[in-house]
Amino acid sequence: MGWQGRLSTLALVLCLGSVQADDLERMRRLRAAGDILALEVVLERLPGGRGSRILEVGLEEENGVLVYEIERLEAAGQVREYRIDARTGEWVRRGAE
Repeated sequence: MGWQGRLSTLALVLCLGSVQADDLERMRRLRAAGDILALEVVLERLPGGRGSRILEVGLEEENGVLVYEIERLEAAGQVREYRIDARTGEWVRRGAE
C-alpha cells in the first residue's frame, strides 16, 4: 500500500475513532490480498449519510462470510447497525435498530 492508501486509511480511522486495532490490521491485510472491499467503498454504499456519524466498525466472520459491522448514529438520533458482506458489498442486514 502506498503512502496515499495509508493516509486515506489513517484519515478514516481518525474520523471513525472506534475501529479496533486488530480489526484494522486484519482489514488492511485482507484488502491488500484482494479478499475484501475497502472500508471506504462500503461506507459510501450506506444510505443517507448526511448528518450521520459512524460510531463503530468491526469485521466479523459469520458462517464463513466476512461481514463489515457498522454502527451509525443517524441524523434523526437513532443508532442503526448495518451488516455488509465484506467481499461483495451485498447487504447482510440493513439498518436494524
